[in-house]
Amino acid sequence: MNLPPGAIEIDEKRLSELLSGPAGPPAAEPAGLTPDSLRQLLQSPDWDDEASAGRRALDKAAASAFGQIVQQLETDATSVAKTAGENRGKLQTKIAAVQERIQLLAAEPVITPRPKYASAGIRIVTDRGAVPLGGLRVRLIDPRNPKKPLVEGVTLAGGNVVLAIPNKVAEALATDHIAATIEVLTPEGKSIARQEKAVAVQVGAVPNTTVALPDVPALAPFLRESEQIKAGLHARADALQVRAAALGEREAAAVADAQKRLSEAKAVLAAIPTD
Repeated sequence: MNLPPGAIEIDEKRLSELLSGPAGPPAAEPAGLTPDSLRQLLQSPDWDDEASAGRRALDKAAASAFGQIVQQLETDATSVAKTAGENRGKLQTKIAAVQERIQLLAAEPVITPRPKYASAGIRIVTDRGAVPLGGLRVRLIDPRNPKKPLVEGVTLAGGNVVLAIPNKVAEALATDHIAATIEVLTPEGKSIARQEKAVAVQVGAVPNTTVALPDVPALAPFLRESEQIKAGLHARADALQVRAAALGEREAAAVADAQKRLSEAKAVLAAIPTD
C-alpha cells in the first residue's frame, strides 16, 4: 500500500479484532468508530493540528500552575531569609547585652553631670586580682565631723558607686582644702575599711577613686558573689554563642533548601514550551 508521507499504516484486520473484543459472536461496531473512520482520522491533515492544540493547552495549564508555584516559593524563600535575619539579630542583641555587662564589671564608674551636685565616682575592689565588690555601703566623710557622713551609697555588681555632694558642701571642702574620707561598710553597717584623705572634693565632676580592700573574712561573701556573677555572665555568653552557631547552621540550611526548591521549580517552568 502506497501511503502519503507522514501517514500512519493501519492493520485493518488487527484493528477489527481490537474493536470486536475477544473471540465470540461479532460485536456491533461502536457508533461512529469503524476501522475506516479511525484510519481516516489518523491520516487526516487536521490530526497534527488538533494534537498540537491539545499540547499547547496542556503546556499553558502547566505553565500557569508552575508559575503560581514559583511565586509561592519566592515568597517562602524571602520569608525564610527574613526570619533567619531577625532571629540572628535578636540573638546578637542578647550576646551584646551580656558582653556589655561583663565589660562593666571591669569598668570605672561613669559619672553623669548634675547641675547642683559634685559627683564622686568610687570603685571598691580586692587588693588581690582587683575583683569588684558589689553590695557594700560606701560613705564620704568630712574628717572634721566624722559622725555625720556627707553622703552614702551602695556599690553595684561592678564595685562602682557614684556619690553626689551638694555644690555648697563641695565648695566649702575645696575652699578649706579638706579631702574627704572614704569608709566601706557591710550592708549591716559594720565598718570594713577607712581611707583617709581619699577624695579631693570639688564643684563639678570629681576624679574617680579606687579603693583596694585587703582580704578580710567580712568580704568573703561579697567576693564569692562577685566571682559567681562573673562566671555566670561568661557562661551565659558562651551558651549564647553556641546557640547562635547552631541557629546559623539551621537557618542556613533552611534558606538553602528554600532556594533549591525555588530553583528546581523555575527550571521546570523554563522547560515548558511557550510557543
